[in-house]
Amino acid sequence: MHLRKYLAFVIMIVLLYLFISPPKLSAQYIVTADELPSEITEGDTIRIVATIFNNDSSAAVDLKAFNVTIRRIVGRYVPRPIRTLTKNLTGIRVLQDSSYTVFMEITFDLPPDRYNLTASFVVRKVGEYRDKVIYVWRSKEIVVKPKGVVPPEILFAIYLISAGVILFIGWLIAGIIKRK
Repeated sequence: MHLRKYLAFVIMIVLLYLFISPPKLSAQYIVTADELPSEITEGDTIRIVATIFNNDSSAAVDLKAFNVTIRRIVGRYVPRPIRTLTKNLTGIRVLQDSSYTVFMEITFDLPPDRYNLTASFVVRKVGEYRDKVIYVWRSKEIVVKPKGVVPPEILFAIYLISAGVILFIGWLIAGIIKRK
């Protein structure tokens, strides 16, 4: 009986400690973003939602820009950027233990192919003179499919339905011939 009370007391103390002093994460900046689809159709618009959290306890940080770079993948080689989109964030300061969220919409009016997407924040710690690049995605691959292409799952379903219809018609014809 005393063991249960002791165990409940220890668990309560541990939970109180966790609520009173939340652990600090070791990274200076934490970035998160919504998951992007791996395949889209030509002309689709994707929405990027990225958040940067200033976990540095010593200084605030000034945001400079949010960059998204799109490159076409050719074999194993990723050549120079096809498109670079920049959202100017000059004048936005993120204080300690605060965050900032960026929304950006990109219309993929590019020809069907495989593309590499890179997204990053450009920041500068208050009191420093060098910019720092913090990546949200370093190389996210997206496949752009042409418009009007029927997915293979639908083709397979059409094949199964047509096979069933042919079997049913054959069964009806066989039944009519058998009666005569």
